[in-house]
Amino acid sequence: LHRGWVSVRTALTSNDDKAVLEECERGEDAAVARYRKALKQDGLPADVRAVIQRQAQGAQRNHDEVKALRDALKR
Repeated sequence: LHRGWVSVRTALTSNDDKAVLEECERGEDAAVARYRKALKQDGLPADVRAVIQRQAQGAQRNHDEVKALRDALKR
């Protein structure tokens, strides 16, 4: 759903790269926050926790990459 919104917003903002990257970063922020919340849950089986942790690290890497791209546009 979020990617669809980014596509719509891209069309509406005349392909404003900064606006698109800001929206992507917002989406990654939300994903990272949800993974952190999931990892705070007690009683997760070790294998499930490992999968969530791995995915959380990927979401954080994605966030950092999008942020770096956005910051590069400011220069």
